[in-house]
Amino acid sequence: IELYKPYYRPRLPSIIVEGEIDAISIYEALGVVNYETMRGVKANVIALGSANNWHKLANSEIDNLIIALDNDNAGSEATGKLIAELTKRGKKFRVVNLYGKYKDANECLMNDRKFLESEVIKCLENG
Repeated sequence: IELYKPYYRPRLPSIIVEGEIDAISIYEALGVVNYETMRGVKANVIALGSANNWHKLANSEIDNLIIALDNDNAGSEATGKLIAELTKRGKKFRVVNLYGKYKDANECLMNDRKFLESEVIKCLENG
């Protein structure tokens, strides 16, 4: 979660995923190949590094969160803890399923890139 700081844009929503590969998968689905092409993306994508790092996000200055953790037990448990803590802190957030039947962003990208791309775009447009 510390790696986001050099590229963090405070006025944009932040899509929160579990792993670094998932963050890269979201960017790849949106056509980001380097920092220059990232400028057109209207969101930050931040990896927790692990579902167990949910508390680092709750304690950070990041706001306007889109929680999109893995579709597994660890992701569901961390999402529940985040909802409770973020609500208590009065942070703006919403929880989304961007991956449909897939476990995470990378699995979704590998199996149905168009679906992931459309879900992320839809999520950002309905922000």
